[in-house]
Amino acid sequence: GQWLKMAYARGEAQESDRLLLTLLVELHRKVDRLEKLIKGDPVKLLDLGQAIEVDWLGFEHIKFNTPTLETDQIYYARAYLPTLTNQPIPLFLRALNPTLAHIERIHERDAKEWDGYIFARERMGIQEARRS
Repeated sequence: GQWLKMAYARGEAQESDRLLLTLLVELHRKVDRLEKLIKGDPVKLLDLGQAIEVDWLGFEHIKFNTPTLETDQIYYARAYLPTLTNQPIPLFLRALNPTLAHIERIHERDAKEWDGYIFARERMGIQEARRS
């Protein structure tokens, strides 16, 4: 990503198709991630200091088991969904009360995975309720 910005700043990429170059950069990042995954290299993330268990997840809200949030405070969190990617989803949350938070910001790519997971869980719940 950074080398592409520098190339544009120097005028070296003016003749190039920006979409094609961006696609190439993203493919390179994905290959790097896959290579690390295959090698078993752990992803190095900063420690957040605490882990809190979740009571339930919604499309825009998260409810925690223990009251640890301060109302109206913004928190950075990482959610690990049981999906194929098994990658953390970074979130910015605003505490509505000590156990409930609203998702303020999530990357578009992660939002699709998040919404797909919540939708699938709700669909499974409806199917189970119909069987009962």
